[in-house]
Amino acid sequence: MKGIKALRGAIGTQLDPHSCWMINRSLETLSLRMKKADANARLVADFLRDHPKVARVHYLGHHEQDSLSGAACSRGNASARGRRSRSTSSAARRRR
Repeated sequence: MKGIKALRGAIGTQLDPHSCWMINRSLETLSLRMKKADANARLVADFLRDHPKVARVHYLGHHEQDSLSGAACSRGNASARGRRSRSTSSAARRRR
């Protein structure tokens, strides 16, 4: 029994059929969801880049070396982004 418990701890337990079905179901639409997340992230990044209260937007699609990020992220930049506020107000500091 110790050997079985050690092996189970090393490789994990097996999923039940329902969990397998749920994972398989979600993987069928993963590509569509990631494409939509990429498009939405680009819209948000474009909006924030032009906003007067935003000092800088960190988005791979806006990078000077976009061709390099395009090679690394051939299917899009997904939803990776960041921003830096111009505001020095206490309200802006609390949100960080």
